[in-house]
Amino acid sequence: MSALTVARLAASTPAAPIALPRSVILHTAAELTYAGCDDLTSIVHFAAPSQHAAGRVNTVSLDTANGQIHCDCKGAACGQVCWHACYVVAAWQRHQAVAEARALTNAKLLKYGKKHAFFVANYRARVGRAGEYDAVRLLAARWEYRQRRALAAMPLAA
Repeated sequence: MSALTVARLAASTPAAPIALPRSVILHTAAELTYAGCDDLTSIVHFAAPSQHAAGRVNTVSLDTANGQIHCDCKGAACGQVCWHACYVVAAWQRHQAVAEARALTNAKLLKYGKKHAFFVANYRARVGRAGEYDAVRLLAARWEYRQRRALAAMPLAA
């Protein structure tokens, strides 16, 4: 996501504009590494090494159901918007599972989501937790389904 895209995103916010950090132009979504997910809460986690403390890893989480973002970095702890939060949605959209779901037709997306929901439930019943491969693909299918539904609900321009 370029700085121009981030600026447009901030400008299009109907509420009070977000003060973007200056560091946002120094980083990219590729710097965030996928760290895991929880299919029960619909949260995906990404990690990035801290620029301030050697050996520390910052974790930023995206709730794929409602879009809420939480970061444990020093800036976010002080109430500031950090670059991690600016790029976590782009990092999620770059994930291979999201790309796979995005390429499917609506009918295949529904079948894909149901298949991985079955696998996750089956694995959880046997082992007590969901398999990572199926859980992330289930979240990606749900994310893509919500994106398409929101797009379909938007009024057409005259």
